[in-house]
Amino acid sequence: MNDDELQLIFLLHDLGIFFKRTGLPPLEKFSKLTENEIGNGGSHSIWSASFAEELGLSQDIQNIILYHHNYDSLEGENARIASVLGQAAEFFSGEEELGPVNLLSVFSEVKLKEETCPEKCYLPIQKLDLAFEKPIRNEEVSNQEAYRKLWEDFRSELRKIGKDINPEILYQLIKKYTIFLPSFSRDISLFDYIKVKTAIATCLYRYTQDQKLDSNQSAEKPFLLISGGISGIQRFIYRVSSPAEAQAGMAKRLRGRSFFLNLLNDAVVTSIRNKLNLSEANLLWCGGGNFLILAINTDETKEKIKDFQKEVNKYLMGEFNAELFLNYTWEQAEVSELNDFSRLNGKLNQKLDENKKQKFVENLEDLFLEDKEDTFKTCSVCASPIKEKETLSEEIEKETLCEDCNEHTEIGRKIAHAKYYIKLISEKKSDKFDVFLFGVGYRFLRNENVAGYIRSISGISKSAQVLKINDTDFMDAELIKRCSESDISVSFGFMFMANTVPKHEDNILSFTNMAELSRGADKLGILKMDVDNLGKIFSGGFNKKSTGITRISTMSSMLDFYFSGILNRVCERNYFLDEVDICENCKKEAIKIILSPENENEASEIVYRMKDEKHACNLCLEKKSPAIYVNYAGGDDLLIIGPWDLIIQLAKDIRETFKDFTCQNPDINISAGISIINKKFPIGRAALLADEALQKSKNNGSYCRFKEEGKKEERKDSISVFGETVYWESREDLKGFYELLDFSNDLEKLIENKQISKSFVYSLLKMWNSNFGYDKELNEKARREKKAYVPYLKYQLARNVREKAVREDLDKKVLKNFPWIKIPVSWVSLKTR
Repeated sequence: MNDDELQLIFLLHDLGIFFKRTGLPPLEKFSKLTENEIGNGGSHSIWSASFAEELGLSQDIQNIILYHHNYDSLEGENARIASVLGQAAEFFSGEEELGPVNLLSVFSEVKLKEETCPEKCYLPIQKLDLAFEKPIRNEEVSNQEAYRKLWEDFRSELRKIGKDINPEILYQLIKKYTIFLPSFSRDISLFDYIKVKTAIATCLYRYTQDQKLDSNQSAEKPFLLISGGISGIQRFIYRVSSPAEAQAGMAKRLRGRSFFLNLLNDAVVTSIRNKLNLSEANLLWCGGGNFLILAINTDETKEKIKDFQKEVNKYLMGEFNAELFLNYTWEQAEVSELNDFSRLNGKLNQKLDENKKQKFVENLEDLFLEDKEDTFKTCSVCASPIKEKETLSEEIEKETLCEDCNEHTEIGRKIAHAKYYIKLISEKKSDKFDVFLFGVGYRFLRNENVAGYIRSISGISKSAQVLKINDTDFMDAELIKRCSESDISVSFGFMFMANTVPKHEDNILSFTNMAELSRGADKLGILKMDVDNLGKIFSGGFNKKSTGITRISTMSSMLDFYFSGILNRVCERNYFLDEVDICENCKKEAIKIILSPENENEASEIVYRMKDEKHACNLCLEKKSPAIYVNYAGGDDLLIIGPWDLIIQLAKDIRETFKDFTCQNPDINISAGISIINKKFPIGRAALLADEALQKSKNNGSYCRFKEEGKKEERKDSISVFGETVYWESREDLKGFYELLDFSNDLEKLIENKQISKSFVYSLLKMWNSNFGYDKELNEKARREKKAYVPYLKYQLARNVREKAVREDLDKKVLKNFPWIKIPVSWVSLKTR
């Protein structure tokens, strides 16, 4: 069996679980087989084998699939392959087959506290796409017809491949059609079940080959869990300046700088997979700068990884002055140990932390090499030296930038418009690639001829993977046919990417223009958000019986779907319209905004933003442009830039949609930090300020009345903005952000209606400062107990608010919100400027 045939067996052998739930019969030649013949728990194998024959696969492949639960009935190599599938099945022993039911959200099973009782939420029986909104509460269904339609759609797409089925395309289609279906466990997706089982079987088979074991011998610690990632990411992203000569293109450059790190991480794992001959299924997850690979536990594997780390870190030292570092480690494991992932993960994290204390220890001879190249000047953005050998552009802007910053600008420009992300394996660099790292080339295409590009790299690349960005309908029969005419192996698939970018006339808006889209003051907002306690959830969020790697894989898949996919739709709720695209009716309900030209010789542009609580008509919405700029998002965190008022509202929207996505589970939360800056403020420094605000949210706690006095109970689930840190929702008599934002909008409307003055609102802040502003550590206890401001507050209300009804309503609201009045006053101050 060649590698492609092995992968087809591993991917297809349990697909009968899906087929069987449709109620459609298997082929007649298999239908009369008994459980004694096919093995205990293997009834779905009849449907898997039927599908293998339908695809025209060989009799050997059909037999292995059919008898993988009874491999003693096979001989030779077929028995060896079937035996590793049997051993992999032991990892999932004790599970029973389910009917045509929907998937229980894995987030419904998370419990960090004993008293937590998450609601049961279920996912619809459908294919994966961005039309998905959220799990449905208490909607457990059994729908054979929905399974049948989904299966027919799956088969129809698979036929587009032709006779020679590419395992990589099959993997992508299985992901598309089974990630919302349960496996034998109600909360583990069938996709992640097939993925992890394929990874396990691949390692077991290669290990038995390496150790020359026969089908009856068991393997001892056959797995090597390789965990790692790029260290130094935050400093690398934020350590940028934005002087006047480099202002042009700064938005593209920062986006490109962040995306380059994604490419760096992807190139590392892709190169590792190629060196170890592992399938995509063996990459258990990759996101947020980290990865986990299931590999074969051999001395050769360890040597290859050691050599590769040395190669990568030598490159990072030379290219980025040792600012970035590839940190990795491994842990050996048996099949049974994969079920106790929390223990394995704890060991891996401990080793990674130790490695951070001795960076580049394997590259000491390279670290102290003398730089013999003369420095021409330093880059105005990253301060890296520009070597004389670097070719400088005639353009004024590029003359001040190093080669890397120019590359990052170009990446940021291309990825904002790209529809296709093409990954190529090559031994040498070429101008056909936008980026080339460690034998992996990347190209980002918009509407260009993809097939023509694939033909142009024949002789340069060994293989190519064409991924459609944010679109799961990737099976274009004509494109597949035209690409197959090239001399290289080509596979197709899809990927989700948080790629929301504000554009005007096809150009990415500058940070200055984004600030001008704000209501009131022309300021930028920078939002950082991060899931709370994710490490604890991965290591101990499920009961001991449920901490296996498959359940963690399911959760990782779902989190990535939210941050890389669904997040785009949330961000796109905030938009603006070009002057030529907005209709007259919508224009009446919109605010006119003049955008400053980026260059002196250009004219100003006019755009429109809908007024609060107003929405454009459907025709105008088709031409809208997002007002939000996603710098990066993936894994479990994000950094987003945009008009300051929209950023604050967006933080609320993200928190609400994330809570819906995670079943309103009280143990799964997300915190945020926001910095608000002038439009010319250095963007790298602004991102650091947002990070500092996020850390305040992460450290937020309260002095709980029911615990011993003064003991801090860490709760997180908070947002920091305008110098204040509050919980998202009100708790007891502590006001939450949602309620404070509502009160902010109430004050703004009262000013617009001339029922109160701006000076009265500002006086509230002066009053707050005199009562709370001088405390070194302002805690919830002090906010509750200090009441000296009440008489003066009532006096100010009586003096400044004439209407009795308004005064009485404000009296109640201001008193309740006064200890946190900085947030409403700051909002009103900026919004009405």
